[in-house]
Amino acid sequence: NLDGATPEMVVTNTRDPGSPEMTSIDKFIGTEFRSRYVNPTWVEGMQKEGYAGAGEMKAFVEYLWGWDATVSDVVDAAMWQETFAVYVEDKHDLEMAAFFETHSPFAYQDLTARMVETIRKGYWEADDETVARLLREYVESVEAHGVGCAEHTCGNPRLLQYVLERGTVMNIPGPSLDAFAAAMEE
Repeated sequence: NLDGATPEMVVTNTRDPGSPEMTSIDKFIGTEFRSRYVNPTWVEGMQKEGYAGAGEMKAFVEYLWGWDATVSDVVDAAMWQETFAVYVEDKHDLEMAAFFETHSPFAYQDLTARMVETIRKGYWEADDETVARLLREYVESVEAHGVGCAEHTCGNPRLLQYVLERGTVMNIPGPSLDAFAAAMEE
C-alpha cells in the first residue's frame, strides 16, 4: 500500500518438526507444487484414495488460485500450464480422464472451471489451444453430468458469458454450448 512492493512473506515450515524454519513463500509454494501437486507419485497416491483423492486434486487447484489471487508474483503462467498438463492433458499417462469420470466427474468439472475462471480474470494468459481445450472439457462435463455448482460456477454470470462467447469463437459445437447454457440456467 505504501510503496507498491509486495512485502516479504514467509511460512513457518514445520515439515521437519524437529527443525522448523521460516521459508520464503515463493520457495515454499514452489517446493509444494513440484514435490506434491504435479508429482506423478503424489497424483497416483491420490488416485488410490478414489473420491477423496479427486477432492484433494480439486482442492489443490483452488489453493493455486488462492495463492495467485493473493500473492500473484509467486504463481506464474508456467505453474498453471503445468497443472493443465498434468490434470487435463494427462502428461504422466495416469488415465486422469477415466479416474475423474469414475470417482468424481464434478471434481474435474470444478477443476477445469477454476482454470477457465483464472484465465477469464486475467491471472493466466493461456494460449488459444489451452483455452479451447479447457472450454471443451468444462462444457462437455456440464453437458454430460449436469452442473456441479461450485462457488465459482453457479451464480457467476461473467463466467457463463465468457464460456459462451469464447466457446463460440473457439468453435465449441453449438448444441454443446446450448446444453451448457440450459444446464446453468436451470
